[in-house]
Amino acid sequence: FEPDAAFSKLYDLELKVNPYFFEGGNFINNSQGDCIVVNRRRRYPYGVSDTAAIPDEVFLNNYGCTNLIRLAHLKGIGHADEVTKFIDDNTVLTDTEDYVETLEAHGFDVHMLPEPHREYETYANSLIVNNTVYVPVFDESNDEAALNIYKDLMPNHTVVPIESSRLSVGG
Repeated sequence: FEPDAAFSKLYDLELKVNPYFFEGGNFINNSQGDCIVVNRRRRYPYGVSDTAAIPDEVFLNNYGCTNLIRLAHLKGIGHADEVTKFIDDNTVLTDTEDYVETLEAHGFDVHMLPEPHREYETYANSLIVNNTVYVPVFDESNDEAALNIYKDLMPNHTVVPIESSRLSVGG
C-alpha cells in the first residue's frame, strides 16, 4: 500500500519484491549492519504483518543486515523503534528490561530508558539528525530523566524535547 515503485524509479534503484508484509517501524539498524526487529503478528484490513514468519534471509539479502536480532513482542504495537534505539554503532537504548541480556549478548552497551506512564508512548522513538536529537516527551515525570540519558550519552548533541502526547495516542 506504499508507493515503492515510484521511489524506486525516482532514485533509479532496483525494486526488490518479496511476498511479506513488513512495517518499517519494526526495523532499526546501525551502520555496521546490525538490525533489530520485534517478532510480532498483527492483522490489518489489507493483510497480516507477521515478522516472525519472514525468513532471516530476507533481511540479510534485501535489507543490508549482517546480524539480525529478533526480539519477542512484549508490549505496545510491537515495533523495534518503539522499544530500542541505536545511538551509535555500539550503544543501544531500550525501555524493556527483558531485552537487555539479548542485546548485551550481541556485544552492545545497553542503557535503560524510563517508560512513560501511558501505553504507546516511548522515549526510544527519537530522531537523530546531524548533531541534534529530537526526543518525544509527554508532559510527565519521566520526561526529564529520559532527556538526561540522551544528554549524558550524547554530550556533543543538542537534545530537543518534542511534545508527543497527542501523536502517541492517535489524537
